[in-house]
Amino acid sequence: MGVLRRAGPLLTLLLLLTAGSGGAQTGAGTAPMTIPKPEGSVRIAQYNAALNRPGAGVLFDAILRRDAQVVATGDIIRRVAPDVLLLNEFDRDAGGVALAAYTAMLAEPGLDGVPGIVYAHRYFGPSNTGVPSGLDLDGDGEAVGPGDAWGWGAFPGQYAMAVLSRFPLGPVRSWQRFPWSWVPGGLRPALPDGRMYY
Repeated sequence: MGVLRRAGPLLTLLLLLTAGSGGAQTGAGTAPMTIPKPEGSVRIAQYNAALNRPGAGVLFDAILRRDAQVVATGDIIRRVAPDVLLLNEFDRDAGGVALAAYTAMLAEPGLDGVPGIVYAHRYFGPSNTGVPSGLDLDGDGEAVGPGDAWGWGAFPGQYAMAVLSRFPLGPVRSWQRFPWSWVPGGLRPALPDGRMYY
């Protein structure tokens, strides 16, 4: 029950949606092992797994010890079985060891014998989150801390994103250094008194 509770409402919704539908069953009256999809189709998904932690390297340790949230998110991914997955809020480390450990875990059978899923291709590019800007972006009088990073984060790579794919990935174009001010009609957040937040 602790695993289900920590996985959040997405797991509950997944189990409700799959209950009673066709597919391989884990037992009488239980949800199918994976959500069926039409033959020849490609399933693309986005999942905010909230696999962010308070410090660099903490997520890797959580994956190695099979933290309950890590296990639950892996089971959701196996059951949905996307061919291409955008994984949000997954802490990035320079060597990509956390993502390598996580994808290796996904390849193993999950809870109730749910088949593993192999993502032979992945992209885990650099992120602006937690990268110090040197500016007082949040207006607190100091130019340090998560609110003053180019993207909010306590350390470089916190709340990053990764792409996992069963198919080869093509060239990647990054918008990391594209200023928001260049976006046509891009609005900046304002404080209640009308002053610009940034």
